Amino acid sequence: MANPVFTDDYEVLIDILVETRRGASVSQRGLAARLGKSQSHINMIEQRQRRVEVREFYLLCKALNADPVAVFQRFTSEIEIRRAA
Repeated sequence: MANPVFTDDYEVLIDILVETRRGASVSQRGLAARLGKSQSHINMIEQRQRRVEVREFYLLCKALNADPVAVFQRFTSEIEIRRAA
């Protein structure tokens, strides 16, 4: 089985998280401060060098004032669209 960190689905998830952060006009540094993490921690996520687990996904969304359910629904919809193509 392929490493799930580097699958196309994981790429979609990270792209959506980056778009969510940018849409909220929050820098990597600002997001890191909200989470009590370093900017490099956020950068590693966005560069696909660090995997996002479910709890961290939830915390990232909340720190961006985004609804985690809506963000996850966007993720699942995008995956379904790509698989149907």
